[in-house]
Amino acid sequence: MSQAGNEVKQATKIRAKTIGKKFNNGTEKIKSLYSFARIYKVPEDLRKLNECAYVPRLIAIGPLHRKGKHIRKPMQDVKMDYANRLFLRLTKGIAEPEIRDEKKDELLQEFVEKMKCTVKAEKYNTEEEVTLVDMAKKYYGEDLKLNDDDMVEMMLVDGCFILELLYADYHTNYCQVHEDSGRIPQPINRGKGGSRGHGRGCEQPRADPICDSILTANIVRHDLMLLENQIPFFVLEHLFQLTVAKIPVDPTTGCPPKLSLEDYVRSYFSQFLSLEGGQSSDHCILSVCDSTKETKQGKTESGKANDYYHILHLIHRSYIPGGEGEETEQNSKKHCELMLSASDLHYAGVKFVPTTDLHKVKFINKGIGCWQCRTLAFQIPTIYISKTTESFLRNVIALEQCSPRVPRYFTSYAKLMDMFINSEQDVRVLKNDRVIYNYLSTDEDVRDLFNKLCKEVVLEDFHFDEDCREASMFNMRWQTRAVRYVNRLFVANPWPALAFLIGIAAFAITVYHFGYAIHARYRR
Repeated sequence: MSQAGNEVKQATKIRAKTIGKKFNNGTEKIKSLYSFARIYKVPEDLRKLNECAYVPRLIAIGPLHRKGKHIRKPMQDVKMDYANRLFLRLTKGIAEPEIRDEKKDELLQEFVEKMKCTVKAEKYNTEEEVTLVDMAKKYYGEDLKLNDDDMVEMMLVDGCFILELLYADYHTNYCQVHEDSGRIPQPINRGKGGSRGHGRGCEQPRADPICDSILTANIVRHDLMLLENQIPFFVLEHLFQLTVAKIPVDPTTGCPPKLSLEDYVRSYFSQFLSLEGGQSSDHCILSVCDSTKETKQGKTESGKANDYYHILHLIHRSYIPGGEGEETEQNSKKHCELMLSASDLHYAGVKFVPTTDLHKVKFINKGIGCWQCRTLAFQIPTIYISKTTESFLRNVIALEQCSPRVPRYFTSYAKLMDMFINSEQDVRVLKNDRVIYNYLSTDEDVRDLFNKLCKEVVLEDFHFDEDCREASMFNMRWQTRAVRYVNRLFVANPWPALAFLIGIAAFAITVYHFGYAIHARYRR
């Protein structure tokens, strides 16, 4: 082989080796970014449909929106204040300010050390030992430009803010300690004008920038359940064990009862999902929040920190049956488009029956003999539609679309409602059967909500496929079409049918009189 040929072969070999290294580098980057990612930016195809549903309006949690121009700067100081209040609760019984500050510093140091220590590989399904701060970074499906110290500080501030918010909300609403919930030890005023009372760290009433405003409080609740506005749940769990779990019980009131972090989260969001916004209401966006009733009594079983990806995932898991995606996905089937309409089924004699579980969607067609003896019903979860419904549904659907091993019950439910609702008449049928409670302006708003909810959404595993197919087959039978036609003619709009019958009767009377006159004439 000539020298020129050898040079070409050598150059080709070097080029192939370079390309192979690029393959390996790409694999390593993708493995680093997506192998453990659980918190994502919403895909652009979903975001463009309603960007406001995914973007925090007031509070930025985690790194994805920390530099958002729409986030007001004072809210960072509010988070710092809330974090400080949480540590003041832990040191409430200490009179000396220097000792309190030392105790707080010890707790902060303990958390920082915890975040920077290595963890067992099998606990977080990793093949190598990593630090918790590294795992926290890997939880985001983005290349974060943050060093370890900045990441730990952000997790600490945001996590303590959330825990103080959960704790204060629960004990304001369920422990009935309204006087004490707004009184915590104040930071020491070291100036010359400081009073002796301040020097002893006495309790004083104080303004609260979140809880004192019902509007701000509801916006913060909204922000905390957005997919892009989350921190890893294991970070919250570690902080919880260092802070809230160590808050001493008040001997005069018995508060706080020993609750898990999951209990506090469900308690806080049970009010957010309530239509009236108060603890007296049991109505949720979807009437499947049975866990909230147990939360008030502190009976909810505690899950493991690594069972939940983040707060939104915990809320999602509160709705679905079984809890584990692997157990529920096997019951689903490939989705294909079906032609169903709530009004068509209604005029065919089907009654919509509200249920309280998201997975208990069932078409019932039982009975023997004549049509009137049959039981025709479609069980479907009740939904309470308010101004927060769309944002909540869009975020849990985005969670199902982006996250691994998350069963797509909400996506299936949204597609089911999209099939049922094609007009305002369909909305009225579901309202009359108490499947939908509409707190929006018009029925047209409800129709538009569900018709747009599944755009750009991929649904391969439809959890209600079998019952919908059975209902579709029933809807296409000639007997069903006949009954539906008669009901639409005489029930939906009886006046044309009544006018038609009157016309027939008038025509028959006219023919009778005409025939009678002819007969009488011939008899003469």
